[in-house]
Amino acid sequence: MDMIHQTAARLQDCNLYIFDLDGTVYEETGQFDVYRDELAKRVSPDKTQKFLADLNQAFTGQHSLKLGSSYHLESGLIRQGQTVVDWAGQTVVENPTSNWIHVGDPWVIYRVAARHYGLSQEQVQAAFAATRTHMQSDDFPMQGLPGLLEAITALKQQGCHFVLMTNSPEPDSRDILSKLGLADAFDKAIFLAHKEFQARQHLAELRDLFNLPNHQMVSIGDNFRNEILPALAMGMKAIYIDRYQIPDRTTGPWEDSLVEVSHPRALAPLLQSIATIRSTKTRDRP
Repeated sequence: MDMIHQTAARLQDCNLYIFDLDGTVYEETGQFDVYRDELAKRVSPDKTQKFLADLNQAFTGQHSLKLGSSYHLESGLIRQGQTVVDWAGQTVVENPTSNWIHVGDPWVIYRVAARHYGLSQEQVQAAFAATRTHMQSDDFPMQGLPGLLEAITALKQQGCHFVLMTNSPEPDSRDILSKLGLADAFDKAIFLAHKEFQARQHLAELRDLFNLPNHQMVSIGDNFRNEILPALAMGMKAIYIDRYQIPDRTTGPWEDSLVEVSHPRALAPLLQSIATIRSTKTRDRP
């Protein structure tokens, strides 16, 4: 039995799959360059070069801000594990107890860096909206993940349900789904979901809507705090796309419930293998 089949066997009894959007159902990364440029246009001109330099260092591991760290908006401090440092990387004694922003994916690095350099929440949101508009356009080509729609369709034919749950707004998200060939892939969609903070509420509502026990639900995404941890804490299964190899994510006693893959393209073979196992079980029933 190959590794994909062994992994799929752990999810064969699941009947509800809850997908994140960005970083989960497409592989493109060019949107981050657009977001960076949109933010940079809004940063004070005398700070633009330093802003861009800090971003470059953040993504090459040379800055105190990095994936897996947390940023405190009011103080500008950064938490790295149990250590708290300032923007320059100097250890400090101060350690605020709340209002930390976990840096769980690249979008958050850009967002908190922009806030650190003086942008308001409204300016950051405007830059994000401009980025999404570009992603909707023909100037931003997108390719669907090979085999994903076919795998989803195979599982839906076996009675499984699929939900999209994203923090992004509805109009641009639907356009992106259409570009990816997934416009009709999901039975239900939740936009502006405010994960991680409202994730458990949404998951509980989906459980009740589809009338399923928690252990038959799977949450799929690339942000551990947003999509994975809430599901595992509720006794659900999860597929974590650990694309950025974040070293200090929260750990816990859920090895049997957590499946990890390294890239979105691994989802289609995994789901197709689940469909094959389920189909074989059905045929083998006396």
